[in-house]
Amino acid sequence: MKLYRVPRWIKKKESGDLVECGIWDFAGQKDYYATHQTFFTPYAIYLLVVDIEDDIKPITHDEDDCTCIGDYVDFWFDSVHCFCKDHSADKLSPPVLMVCTGTDKFEKVKERQTKYEDKFLNTVGKQTKFNHRRGIYFLSNTHFKKEDIDEINRLRKHISNIAFEMNYFAEKLPTKWIQLETVLEVLKEDSPIHVYSWDNLLKISHKNLVEEEELLAFLNYQHKIGNIIFFDDIREYIILRPEWLVKCFRCLVCDCNIEKRNYNLISPTTWNQLKISGGITRNINRSVISKRTRIEVCRP
Repeated sequence: MKLYRVPRWIKKKESGDLVECGIWDFAGQKDYYATHQTFFTPYAIYLLVVDIEDDIKPITHDEDDCTCIGDYVDFWFDSVHCFCKDHSADKLSPPVLMVCTGTDKFEKVKERQTKYEDKFLNTVGKQTKFNHRRGIYFLSNTHFKKEDIDEINRLRKHISNIAFEMNYFAEKLPTKWIQLETVLEVLKEDSPIHVYSWDNLLKISHKNLVEEEELLAFLNYQHKIGNIIFFDDIREYIILRPEWLVKCFRCLVCDCNIEKRNYNLISPTTWNQLKISGGITRNINRSVISKRTRIEVCRP
């Protein structure tokens, strides 16, 4: 799972035509699926990338594993559907665009595209949640021929049009939030601390004449657009850099392969507890994270 920031250095267009965007690349391995909801938001456009070499087969709903591409597609649409606010709309939000790669693996590309689309509709396209899908694109991500470049350009244009329709960038926000945004930027840029305390931020807010209720609204909004990680029910901890939390998750998400388990770090009993209940002790948590020297655990 990676976060990319679109830079602000482009000067060829007027500032009113440009917005700052965060691009999240979510890990496709099933081991990471439980972490994704932390970073999902209704203020996003989702791209679901699949390889058309993998046939869409009937959904199995296996309790232990995703056994086919249909299961994976079904899971991703379920995850996005959790953030839908208006289930009665013909076009559900957040929007999803399917990007099907691997066209270079087939001689009869158009025939494969038609069959793949038909299988999608017949297998997983019969439920309401699939109304999140706004389009499907077929391209090669290894052989960039003219038709692939044209398809990518159509995809980029479609993303831009959807973003314009969503009106998130034209949302009116309180003027006082500008001061709070500046505070967040200073904390992110000038401080080594990844996790900031609620009490400290509340004190700063009061100095800027922002009351607690307005601070909560501001933090919830910043969480929705992906700038920070904040949950009202555990407000003591404000994660200033979402990518830092991603690195922490990488330390805790493990492969179930017995041969890859480190029994010098975690005992067989603890491994079994983790597998059955998902529980892990605080000491083990600290030991695992400390193995990643690039992660600095800072106290608020």
